Amino acid sequence: MNFKNPIITQTGIDMSTAAFFGSATINIDSIKIGSGIKSNPDTATGLQNYELDAEIISFERKGRNIELVFTFDNSSIEEGFSWKEYGVFATLTNGELTSQGLYAYGYDDSENPQAIPKFTGSNSYVKNKYKVVLAARNADNVTVTVSTEADYALEEDLEAHVEDYNNPHAVTKEQVGLSNVDNVSTNDATPTFTEAEALSNINSGERATIIFGKIKKAISALISHISAGNPHNISISKIGAAAANHNHSATEITSGILPVSRGGTGYDSYAKFSAAFIPSLFGRGFSYAQLTGADYNNITDGGIYFCSWDNNNPQTNAPSIGTLSGSLFLVVFNNGNNAVLQFAMAFSTVGAVHRLYVRQRRSGGIWGSWSSFKTE
Repeated sequence: MNFKNPIITQTGIDMSTAAFFGSATINIDSIKIGSGIKSNPDTATGLQNYELDAEIISFERKGRNIELVFTFDNSSIEEGFSWKEYGVFATLTNGELTSQGLYAYGYDDSENPQAIPKFTGSNSYVKNKYKVVLAARNADNVTVTVSTEADYALEEDLEAHVEDYNNPHAVTKEQVGLSNVDNVSTNDATPTFTEAEALSNINSGERATIIFGKIKKAISALISHISAGNPHNISISKIGAAAANHNHSATEITSGILPVSRGGTGYDSYAKFSAAFIPSLFGRGFSYAQLTGADYNNITDGGIYFCSWDNNNPQTNAPSIGTLSGSLFLVVFNNGNNAVLQFAMAFSTVGAVHRLYVRQRRSGGIWGSWSSFKTE
């Protein structure tokens, strides 16, 4: 489709002149659709081959021009055709005299004009909407007959309707069922319901009154259960508890093993308790070992060590004991985080002089220097 703005015919020029220089008025009555060959606008009085009438659905004055919007469909077409021409028809009124004629003529001179098919049902239905601009010397003297059956809304009317938030359709609360709803917020609502007769689970899709009734029954049962005395009927025999009044002999109190869960140690002798408990004081890897010619930097596992040396097996990183000779007792504590504390006790073979040596390795892995203390 390649329609250009329509050409004002000689009849249209005469009408415009009469309206411009006199008191005549022009009314655009109709637009007709055709399929004929191109007419000469200077002499044309109608379409070459009329097919149907279009509907003018809107118009707008723009300076000296008139903008028309028209539509047509194929619902009345029994034989398809090529849309090649349309005519704008008007009536000139000058006092008591009126005359009607072809005001403007439009033509599609392309090789592929729009095909309007034969109507055979809803699947073949075609509707066209087209806008044209007409020249008018005095647009104020031009009126337009707009179809009352047009099913297109004007753009400005549609926008105004969309932006109208004051109930433009005058919908009532009865029409949408709001008359059945209390005009309160959900926080202020006061639902009414009846407590369920028995405890049962709630189900999706149940009415709120039924669900509230089940909840009320569950809460009532819970309150009654909490308030009852010994609702589970627990007895001394069921939980293995001692009778309220009972006696123990001295032997029963001082013999046997009192478990940790009841405040005891879980052992029947101090020796067994010490053997199990003392290793935990030294951290991971508790051991008692005899070492000869050891590197003290490598003795890091928690425990007690008996360290000795000779000329063939010298010790390294041991405390400097001067002229003292003999053996060392070494106690090592390890907190499991790379921090180690060493205590070394040296025994003098001359007299009764003893020394205690202490050093530590911090979590960074660096050993400190030995510090010594004289003991009697």
